[in-house]
Parts: sequence; C-alpha cells; structure tokens
Amino acid sequence: MTVSVPTGFLPSAFSGPAWDQARQLVLCRPHEDERMQAISAELAVRNLLHRYVYALDCSDIEGVMASFTADCVMNSPTGTVSGTAAIRTHYEQVLADMPTRFHLLTNTAVRISADLRSAEVSSYFFAVRQKGGEPPHFLGGLFADQVVERDGEWKICTRSIAVDVGGGFAPAVGLL
Repeated sequence: MTVSVPTGFLPSAFSGPAWDQARQLVLCRPHEDERMQAISAELAVRNLLHRYVYALDCSDIEGVMASFTADCVMNSPTGTVSGTAAIRTHYEQVLADMPTRFHLLTNTAVRISADLRSAEVSSYFFAVRQKGGEPPHFLGGLFADQVVERDGEWKICTRSIAVDVGGGFAPAVGLL
C-alpha cells in the first residue's frame, strides 16, 4: 500500500488538538510566572529567617521584633508567649542571660501556600552561647514557623522551638 503525502499548503495545517496543546505549552506561560512568584516568596521567607538570626546574634532587639507579627504566638521549652509585649520581654531576657551567642540555620524547608501569602517553614538551628566569664555551651534543635506576608513583608506569626541537644565543649587540644 502506498501512502500519499500531500505537498504544498494544507488548509488544516497547524490546527487540531495536538497543535492547540503545543500552543498552550509554548505560547502561554502562566505557570512559569506562578513558579517565579513562588520562588521569590520562598527567598523572601528565607531572608526573614536570616535577618532574625543576625538581629538576635547582634543583640538588636528592634530587628528581632521586626521579624514577628503583633499577634505572634511562640512556644518554646520555657513556655508559651504571645503578642508583642510578651515576645519582647522574652527576647530581652534571652539577650540579658546570654550576651554572646552565635546561631547557624540549616536544613531549611519552606512550603509556600497556593495564594503565596503564607508559608510553613522548618529549620534546624545550632547555637553557641556564652555568659560572661563562663565556658561556652551549645544548643541544637528545630524552629517550626508559620509565616505570613503582610503589606509586602514576611513575618513570623507562630513559632515553635524544640531544643534537642545541648552541652558544653571539650577543650580543643592539638587542633590548632
């Protein structure tokens, strides 16, 4: 059997379901825009966490407070606090108790909501802390946050802190 392949222009060329689907994929890019917005939101959330840690380690109470919503609730091993005044008091006490501290965040996972206005975030933290004149000690655990975007800024609205490991450091003999 011989198949006849037409030559020249076909009135139905570039039409039909396959061509319609191809045009949707190639010519229309709303999904790409949504992905870029989600990536931008995720980067903004990660930046929020880093600004918080830098502010905390620099004893910048205003920078720390700028990371939280006015109605934030924070659960930690020391208890639950909510609202600006209680959270400020908590961090003022943290800064007074441990004047020297250094935090590392790692394994940060961010899940942005479909409407790009909120997210769930978790990060492992490792902190070295030192009271004046005492040997340094360390803590490690997890921050589990709910964050929201309000007026173009991402803020923590719920934070849960788990401390899973802690202790002192052994003397560093022969390492340097």
